[in-house]
Amino acid sequence: MKCPICNSGKIVSQKESFTTPYKASNGDDLVVPNVLVQSCKDCEETWIEAAESKRVGKWIAKERFTPLSREEIKRLRESLPVGTKTELAELLCLNEKAFVKWEKGYNEPNKANDLLLRLIARSRDNFDFVKSLHKKNFKFDASDYFWLQVNEEESDISSADYLSYSYSSVEGTFLSVDSRVQVDSVYDDYSVESSESDFKQPKAA
Repeated sequence: MKCPICNSGKIVSQKESFTTPYKASNGDDLVVPNVLVQSCKDCEETWIEAAESKRVGKWIAKERFTPLSREEIKRLRESLPVGTKTELAELLCLNEKAFVKWEKGYNEPNKANDLLLRLIARSRDNFDFVKSLHKKNFKFDASDYFWLQVNEEESDISSADYLSYSYSSVEGTFLSVDSRVQVDSVYDDYSVESSESDFKQPKAA
């Protein structure tokens, strides 16, 4: 191994703790332990090899993720218009005992299932969409997917553009914002027309 700056072969490897600019889920500084750092004795340059940098990145991503607690899982589940834990598990294509295990603390949902539960509880529209997938046996329909329609209907939008759209419940139209804007809208303001009979009242906590 040689120094990328001075090409010297006098390299020292040592493990150090690295304080990131991020916060852990408990609010403390996020510190990565045992990071393998390379140092050049001649020019004093320090660096991290690509493989180690990738490992550190994965470690940071894992530590920054705050999973739903079992109390939060139960709270979200009970807010949904589904009768039993088994019925909700079937709706989400999960093991029938998934919610029993999660709410008793036997194990935790993985990131994908954690996200899935958050999404279905996020809005009535998301819940209706999952129900509709079951009704049509998950047959693909391009009209179900907003971004597909945008790309197919707006010929002047290239895949290289970053677009932000917001929904106006007053005007009832999607409003295009300037191109190359980071997509960060959450579509908070919208309404969905559905039969009220399809939904039960949320259970009391």
